[in-house]
Amino acid sequence: MRNPSSRCKPLSLSRAHIQARASHEAKARGISNFKASDGWFRNWRERCSIGHSIRLFGEAADVSVAEMEPLIQTIRDKLLRYRACNVFNMDETGLFYRALPTRTYVSNEEGQRKSIRGTKALRAKDRIALVLCVNATGSCKVDPFWLAVPKIPTAFVISRLQSLM
Repeated sequence: MRNPSSRCKPLSLSRAHIQARASHEAKARGISNFKASDGWFRNWRERCSIGHSIRLFGEAADVSVAEMEPLIQTIRDKLLRYRACNVFNMDETGLFYRALPTRTYVSNEEGQRKSIRGTKALRAKDRIALVLCVNATGSCKVDPFWLAVPKIPTAFVISRLQSLM
C-alpha cells in the first residue's frame, strides 16, 4: 500500500493493523455483527487485488541448518538426562516499541516482488530489552522482565575513561 505523502515509500501494514482498522470502521458505521477474521482478511485481499505480504527490509538467515543439525542433536542428547519440567529456555529480545512493521501488502498490479525499499521510520532504534523464560512443558512461565538500556552505551563509557587516564 502506498503512502499518500510520498509516491515511492510504502506504508507498513500488518494483517493485525488492517483487521483492527476494519473493526474500527465497522463500529463507526454502526455495524455490530462484523468480525475481521482471518477469512474476512483473505477475502478482502482477493476482492481488492492485494498480493502476498512482502519484506520491507532485512536479510534472510545465514545459518546452514545442515551444519547445525549435529550440534542440535548433541544438545538434545544431553537434555534427555533431565525431566522436561526442569529444562528451561531463557532468551533476551529487543522490543522496538517505535518501529513500524517490517512487512506490508502490495497490490497484484505491482508485480510479484519479494521485497521493496522501506523508510527510516522502519528502523527506529528506540527499544527495551526483554528477558523471557519458560520451562519445556510450559507449566512454569517466568514473568517477563526488561533490562534497562543505558543512555550512554558501555563502549562510549570505556573510551571516555581511557581518554581521562
